[in-house]
Amino acid sequence: MNITPILDFISDYNNKNGISFDWYQGYPMSRCCSFKIGGNASIAIFPYSINSFESLIGFLLQDKILFKVIGNGTNLVPSDIGFDGALLITKKMNSFSFTDTSLNAECGAGITLLAKKACELSLSGLEKLYGIPATVGGGVYMNCGAYNSQISDMLVSARCYHHEKKQIVTYSNSEMNFSYRHSRCKEEHITVLSAEFCLSRGNKDEILSLMEEVMAKRKASQPLEFPNAGSIFKRPENNFAGKLIEDAGLKGYKVGDAMVSPKHAGFIVNCGKATSDDVCELIKYIKNTVYEKSGVSLECEVEFL
Repeated sequence: MNITPILDFISDYNNKNGISFDWYQGYPMSRCCSFKIGGNASIAIFPYSINSFESLIGFLLQDKILFKVIGNGTNLVPSDIGFDGALLITKKMNSFSFTDTSLNAECGAGITLLAKKACELSLSGLEKLYGIPATVGGGVYMNCGAYNSQISDMLVSARCYHHEKKQIVTYSNSEMNFSYRHSRCKEEHITVLSAEFCLSRGNKDEILSLMEEVMAKRKASQPLEFPNAGSIFKRPENNFAGKLIEDAGLKGYKVGDAMVSPKHAGFIVNCGKATSDDVCELIKYIKNTVYEKSGVSLECEVEFL
């Protein structure tokens, strides 16, 4: 990939607007992916503001340059051969503010941090999402959730960049077409820029107690001590992916250094030097085996780059 046009754009934008981007050529995707796997991206760019982010996306679309937007990379399986495009990482676009019971947050703000800050203000709503390592952008994009709560329960609206319309559009909750681990962002080429949430007044001690309970459950049931990408598969109707995988006798099954977690069969962990190919082969084996044993077709929750 020829990154010269991108570098020219960044240089020109920085000269006119002050330092607005950090960038790295040949960036190892293992640094921005919770699985700690993957080859290099041709260039990784960290925008500092929504304005610079919007301008960058517009430029890349206009010049038909391949790009991918990610937050914490906690739901991503990047290829071993790398990504011959621009990786836009939103982590530095992380400002947020509370007004009464409203929360406005940029796409790079971490959901766990927001839950903690909301607790300090005696605001309830985000407790069950505490511990989810996603950013607001990624969380809204996939309608993340846990323990019978999902981010769409609190979302009022999302400010997004529509790639095909090449403009910023604000969608209400109902316009986001939310469903289980799904939003309209997955149907169309849409990037979440920021979001507004409605919380409620609560008792700080009770909120904190529930957050601690949720975190204790996570630590007890999930393999947080190993690099992983969270739940690999969506929950099948009237069933659980982890149970189906466990019933198929696959707990602890390995392909290379990728292993079905002995703690929670719905997770694949990197035991040390797993590759993307290891993970993909293991996913394929799990899907085939579970289908043979139960007749259930598992659908991936993770995305492949």
